[in-house]
Amino acid sequence: GLLGGPDPEHQDRDIGIATEERRAAPLAVGRPVHAEVDHHRGEAEPVQQCRDGHAGGCAVDALLSAQENAQPHRAVRGGLEPGAAVAFQLPNWHEAAVVYLGATLAGMAVNPILPSLRDHELRFILDDVDSRIIFVPSEFRGHDYAGMLQRVVADLTNPPEVVVVRGPGHTPYESLFAPDAAPALPALDPADVRMIMYTSGTTGRPKGVLHTHNSLHALIGQLRDNWHIEPADRFLVPSPIAHIGGSIYAFECPLLLGTTAVLMEQWDPAAAVGLMTAQRCTHMAGATPFLTGLLSAAERAGTHLPDLKVFICGGASVPPSLIRSATDYFDKAVVTRVYGSTEVPVTTVGSTRPGDTDHAADTDGRPGIADVRLVDGEIRARGPQMLVGYLHEGKPAAAFDADGYFRTGDLGAWVDEHYLVVT
Repeated sequence: GLLGGPDPEHQDRDIGIATEERRAAPLAVGRPVHAEVDHHRGEAEPVQQCRDGHAGGCAVDALLSAQENAQPHRAVRGGLEPGAAVAFQLPNWHEAAVVYLGATLAGMAVNPILPSLRDHELRFILDDVDSRIIFVPSEFRGHDYAGMLQRVVADLTNPPEVVVVRGPGHTPYESLFAPDAAPALPALDPADVRMIMYTSGTTGRPKGVLHTHNSLHALIGQLRDNWHIEPADRFLVPSPIAHIGGSIYAFECPLLLGTTAVLMEQWDPAAAVGLMTAQRCTHMAGATPFLTGLLSAAERAGTHLPDLKVFICGGASVPPSLIRSATDYFDKAVVTRVYGSTEVPVTTVGSTRPGDTDHAADTDGRPGIADVRLVDGEIRARGPQMLVGYLHEGKPAAAFDADGYFRTGDLGAWVDEHYLVVT
C-alpha cells in the first residue's frame, strides 16, 4: 500500500527532526541540505557542521567522505562509485536523511530497508542489490543490529561495508565525515536510478522497485499541486522512512519543496498531538491506525489541531465514517483517502477540495498525474511517477500489460466518472 502502518521495531520515544531546505529545486544535485534536530520536549540535539560552515551537516559529506576514507576497503570490495547501491536499515532518525540525500548527491542509488527485517530477508536484499555500504544502528529496541550484520556479511560473497550509527561496532558513522576533504560531485542523469525499494510485488517474491530522479520528481510535484503544500509547511512523519510513504515525506518533500519533516521513532498518539502543536505541523499522512489514534488523542487533549491543513489516509480498510469524523473535528484540515503502491506511488490524490467530504470519505480519490484504467475490474496504472522496472527483471508480463500499465492486482470501480474506489 501507499502508506505504512506503525512499525513494531520503533522505540518507545520520539524525536522531532527538521530536515529543511530553504529553497525548492527541480533536482537534488550539488546542494547542501541543512538539518535542525529538536526533541519533542524542546531539547536541542547536537548537529554537525557542513563544509561550508552551515549547522546541520552537509548530506553529501557522509557518502563521499566514506568513498575517500575507505579506499583500501573499496579496492577489495568493488568501490563506492556513482550507481552503486547504498543501503540503510535505520529507524526514523535524522542520520537517515544524511545518508539518503548524500547518496543522491554522490550519484548512488539508495536502498531503504525496514528495521523489522532480520537475517534471512536482509541477506537476500543485500545480495540481490549488491549493496556496497549499509548503515545500521548499533542496537535498537533490544535488537543487536551490529551483531546481525556480522553474521549476514559473513555469508555474502561480495559483502558491503557496514557503518554503525549511534553506537560501537564495524565502521563508526562519525568517522565518515572528513572536514578537510572536498570531493567533487558527479554529473547526474535525471533518468538514473535514485532509489531501490523492495516490495513483495504481485507474485510474493521480494522485488527491487526502481525509481529515478525523474519519477520521484514527478511524484513530489504532484503532491505540491494537489495537497496544498507550501515551502514553510511541516510534515509529521511517523510512518517508517524505509516505506515509500515515509521516505517521500521525510526526504523528498524537504529537498524539492522546502518543507520540514518532523520524524517520530515510535507512534504515540498523545506525543504526536504534542509534537504537531509544538512544531505547528500542517500535514500528516498515514494508515488508518494513525488517523484513529491522532483523532482520539486530539479529542482527549482538547485541541482541534488548528495548524493541520491536510491528512492523507491510505492503506486497507479506511472507514468512511473515520474520514467524516476527522473532517468534522479538526479545525480546518482536509482529510481524504488515497490509493497507491511502491510501484506507482500516489496513484490517486484523494479529494482535497474543501467541502467535498463525500468523495474524500467514500472513494479513494481521483487520479492525479497517473493514467488509470480498469480492465475486467482490475486497476491498472501508468504515469511519470511509476517505477522504471524491477531490478534484474525489467517489466515482466505478469506485472505490466502490453501498453505499459502496471497491473496492481486490485479490483476497483469508478464513482461519478472521475473517482476511484478500490473494492
